[in-house]
Amino acid sequence: MRRGTGRELRAATMDHTADEGLSSVLIDDAARAEFRGRLREWLPEHLPSTPEPDGVEDRFWWRHAWHRTLHSGGWIGVDLPAELGGHGLDVLHRAIVIDELTTADAPPIANWVGVELVAPTLVACGSADQRAEHVPAILDGGSVWCQAFSEPEAGSDLAAVTTRATPDGDGFVLRGRKRWSSWSRFADQVLVLARTGSAEARHKALSCFIVPLSHPGVRVLPVPMLYGDAEESDIVFDDVRVGPGALVGELDRGWSVLMTSLSLARGLSTLTRVGALRRALARLISERIEVCGSAADLPPTEVIALTDFHARTEALRGLAYRKVADLAADGVPGPVASTEKLLWGELSRQVADHAVLLGGLDALAPSGGMATGWLMELYRGIGNAIEGGTSEIQRTTIARHVLGLPA
Repeated sequence: MRRGTGRELRAATMDHTADEGLSSVLIDDAARAEFRGRLREWLPEHLPSTPEPDGVEDRFWWRHAWHRTLHSGGWIGVDLPAELGGHGLDVLHRAIVIDELTTADAPPIANWVGVELVAPTLVACGSADQRAEHVPAILDGGSVWCQAFSEPEAGSDLAAVTTRATPDGDGFVLRGRKRWSSWSRFADQVLVLARTGSAEARHKALSCFIVPLSHPGVRVLPVPMLYGDAEESDIVFDDVRVGPGALVGELDRGWSVLMTSLSLARGLSTLTRVGALRRALARLISERIEVCGSAADLPPTEVIALTDFHARTEALRGLAYRKVADLAADGVPGPVASTEKLLWGELSRQVADHAVLLGGLDALAPSGGMATGWLMELYRGIGNAIEGGTSEIQRTTIARHVLGLPA
């Protein structure tokens, strides 16, 4: 082994689970420190005692039970108004919850779209009636939501959506097809982005609507996935009529609602992403050391690759804390969000590619017809660079809004 690789490997395999993470960066308040301490005491006694099941339906209800547990402990919607079922705290308290759950390797909740995307959007943009009717039920798990933004021909370019909401009396009739709606098979309500003006007007002629999935004319069609799962679905709207109370925000101002929704949902998502990436990298390092016999026996090329992955992951972690700071100061994640999304999407795929390259067929073996292990990581790595805005879209955003380059 060449000189210096031992030091590099120690850096790459360093255990950061005991560090203070977010607290050392942003928690300078005794109340927040006490809040974090209570959560750290609560978590070990309440984490699920059984592993997450494989089947889609079983997995959904297992995650939903975890949602109920978190809510009963007071850890859901901590930064939303108390009169709506939240706790009236600030965004840093929500960041603490996400950071601690990620560090503890806690599972995600099934109603992530409702809690992290829809509820904050309704608080920011919805009517008083919409907030009172929907937000408390979202937070306590009584109502499960999905979103319907993307379409077969409008993924990253949401200004090109063609699903139309046509005025009909005092309400609207929706017609069109949406794609990539997670967990919609189990949802009660959906937040829909639809066109209410001309196609030429693009984002200036869009509106957002609340639609119960039980409405006549709504069909949820599961999309078979490459890895054998079906969390995603298409949603078809065949002349679905909704009343005036379904409109979120102002007519033709849906783009503003959408941007609010996405910025709120993405604002703290990096903390979860980085946590998952760090765990995947730690697993890869552990597996390679086991295969080679010891850290000292790792080939120099592997040490270089693993150290590079580690350094970039920790840099991404720094960006995550930077984004939390932006949110706390301004209420918006700022242009660093595109940088983070680009780096995470590319890096998560590279780590999975490296694991499969080294592990060969053993790394690709499925279990029970489902993709598991590095095969799932490989599939997800491909999706990570596409969903939520492709890497190309992120590069364009960085070029225009960070570097100031001409369009």
